[in-house]
This record gives sequence, C-alpha cells and structure tokens, in this order.
Amino acid sequence: MIKGKVKSYSDFNGYGFIAGEDGIDYFAHVSKIVGTDERTLDVGDNVVFIPCKNAKGGYAAEIRVVSHAKKVNAPSVLKLKKNPFTPQMPITDASKFAGRREAIFSAIDAMFNNKNILISGPRGIGKSSLAYQLLYLTSGENDLLVRCGITETDLFNNIICDYRCMPGNTITDIAAGLISSLCDKLNIELDAGKSTTYGIDLTIFNASHTDEYQPQALADTLASFTHQIEKIFSENNAVHNGITFLIDEIDTLDAETPVAAFLKGAVEKFALDSYTSFYFLISGITGTVTNMIAQHPSVSRLFENIALSPLTDEELQELISSHLMGTGVTSTENAIGQIISFSNNFPHPVQLIGYYAFRFDTDGILDEQDIDKSVKYIVQNLKQQEFETKFGKLCAGKNVEILRTMVSSKFPSVSITYLAQNTGLEYQEVAGILGGLIQEGVVEKSFRNQYRFVEPMFPIYLKMIFDIG
Repeated sequence: MIKGKVKSYSDFNGYGFIAGEDGIDYFAHVSKIVGTDERTLDVGDNVVFIPCKNAKGGYAAEIRVVSHAKKVNAPSVLKLKKNPFTPQMPITDASKFAGRREAIFSAIDAMFNNKNILISGPRGIGKSSLAYQLLYLTSGENDLLVRCGITETDLFNNIICDYRCMPGNTITDIAAGLISSLCDKLNIELDAGKSTTYGIDLTIFNASHTDEYQPQALADTLASFTHQIEKIFSENNAVHNGITFLIDEIDTLDAETPVAAFLKGAVEKFALDSYTSFYFLISGITGTVTNMIAQHPSVSRLFENIALSPLTDEELQELISSHLMGTGVTSTENAIGQIISFSNNFPHPVQLIGYYAFRFDTDGILDEQDIDKSVKYIVQNLKQQEFETKFGKLCAGKNVEILRTMVSSKFPSVSITYLAQNTGLEYQEVAGILGGLIQEGVVEKSFRNQYRFVEPMFPIYLKMIFDIG
C-alpha cells in the first residue's frame, strides 16, 4: 500500500482522484472504498490504497481513510440574486430573444398580407417565446424588428390578448379566455353571472365560469365569440387598428376539439365584417391538433405554418450573452460551448442549464465547473425520475450492451460497425437494436450513418448507472 491525498470526489458520480505519494493521480471509485460504512471521500482526506493499473491508467484499490480533512465551520452566507434565465416561462423581453430572423420575417410578412400564424415544432424548441415576441410586435413594440434588420417598423398597432390551453379545455373555454383577456387589456370588468355596463353578452363567459357549465354547440360559441369581440372592439377602442389573439399550447387539447373549424369560422367572419387587422397566433407541439390545423384545407389557406428547427451555435451564443448582459456576470468560451453541447441546439436546455449555473456561480464568471454542477444537479434532481423510467424500459436484453458501449465511447456519435466490433454482436443485430432505440426516442441517426443520444444529458445518467468514469 501507498499513501495519498484525495484531490477530488463526487458522491453523485461515485468517483474522484487521489494524488499518490509517488506523484501519480489515481482514479478512485466508490466500489474500492473499504473500512467505512459511508463509502465516501472528502477532498483533503489522507488515505492509503493499493496502486493498480489498467488500460485507462492508474486506479486505487482497497482505499482506506487514515485521517479526514480538517473542516472549517465558517458560517455560510446566503445571498439572493435575480436570475436572468427563465426556463419556466417564454421569453417576453425582446432584448433577451435571439435568432429566428427568417421566422420573424416570414410571420410578419404573412400577417402584413392578412394571413394568420401557426407556430409548430418539438417541445423546448422555443415556440411560445417566438409567439409572444410576435404578439408584442403587433402591439407596436419594434425593438426586435430593428435588431433583425427589418426597416418597416410602423406596421401594426393592435390590442393583444392571449390564452394558454390546458388539458380538457373546450372551445368555449378558449373563447371565454380570449374575451376575458381582451376586456382586461381595455379595463372592462367582467363578473360571471352579473350584467355589465358595456352591454356585453356574458353567455360564453358564464358558461365557462359557473358550476352549471354545459358544453356549447360550436356554431353558438363561434357566433357569440365573434359578435362580442367585434362589439367590444368597436365600442371600446379608440386608437388601435385591430386585435391579435394568441392561443398557446394547443397540443394539450383533445384531438376531438374542433379547433380548426373554430379558427376557420372566426377568421372568415372577421374578414367578412371588414376586420382585416384581426390576427390569430397559434402555437403548439407538432402533433394531432397542430397537424389537424395544418392539414385542414381551408385553414391552411388562412394560416402560415412556421415550423421551427434547432438554433445554430451562433444563435445560442447570442442567447446566452443577451441573458447575462447587465447582470455583472460573464462566461468563458468553454462554458458557453459546454452549455451548447448539452442543449442539442434547443433553447430550453440552454435556459435550464444557464439558470442553475448562474445560481451556483460564486465568482461572477460562469466557467466549466459551474456548468458541470448545473448539469449534474439537473440530472440528479430534475430529470432523474424521467431517466429512471426511460432506462427501466430499455434495460432488458442486449440494449444494455449497446447503451454501455455508446456512453463508454469517446466519440459523440458512433457507427453500427463500431458498436458491432465493441459488443461482439452481429451487424444486423446491432442495426435492429438501434431501430428499437430510435422508436423509443432514445437514439437518433445523425450523419453518415452515425448514431447518438437524443437527450444529451441522458448519457450522464447512464454513466452513473454503469459506474463509468
């Protein structure tokens, strides 16, 4: 045995490194700790161990703690700080919005030519953020237009109202929510079950807000909605050109909800009555409801479908920089690259990692250690149940060998040939297993017949499960 001192150790990962008295750093795994029930190490602990070697280098066996590091019981200082990253909500501040220049131009051009907007894409791609940016653009806020290089800035002057769908919502709920939001913007007080001095028929509002709720026929809801919207706008508006309606997260609605028919009827009724500056912004994950709208022949003519794709590295760098601006906190280039590598070029993971990295930062510089802490916290606390469920479906048969080999590789993506050579499985057998993992949404085909994990943080969980350093 030789002596050493613990240089680093993570209880989450279950491993670290020991500086041996022979000048060599030895890998230390939790499974090699003996002589204590806690099976953990602290930085600075003096230990003895058996030095060993394998293909990866030196590692420590039979690690025993001789003396613990002295701990300074200084009182910790807790300090609240305003976090600029907002993974829990859409970006509504134009100064923090990044990228999407072509999508913004396409949407503005479509609305300028009397079309409505459907924003679709996978979860975390930034649909709601773009939808709210477009909503505020139509209210006359032009900062983002200027930043995108669009010179025509005096295009819209609309009242804006919005409704975020929830599972179980009906068309009546949506109609009532939009009426309520519009009245709120115009300082019109609505009280379910009571009359109003503005002469508004509260049938829809009451139907959605009372215990005696009864589903309304689509034709009745549509007629009441369009009539009341036109009445509210014409009698209580003096300065605006039109109205922009945002309906967010329509993918949460039941597939049977006649949202396409409602939108078609409302758009056509407003146009027939010469309310040509009334626009609908619809946002949701590509799926049953969004496909129903996009594929409905009549609705497709009235809506421009903006299908969002991942942001570029440069756009994500701009996103991070814009959020840190004015906070007094900077970031290293390596830290930014590390955040992007875990994001799959989706903005939501960038917001999530940035949020916890900003929380853990203590020196005013987001560095690789802050990102590492953030990612580990997310995997251990926010995504662990999701990953456990996912792994539980995959941990049977030869899936495990494929997953273990993929996370053990030093390459971000691997080929079927690589996996076959490193698992001993036949080429066709590996291809079949990968096909199953693709169907489960765990693996995706990247380029040149290479395969990688869809969720960049999932391999961190797998390394923890497989005890891979």
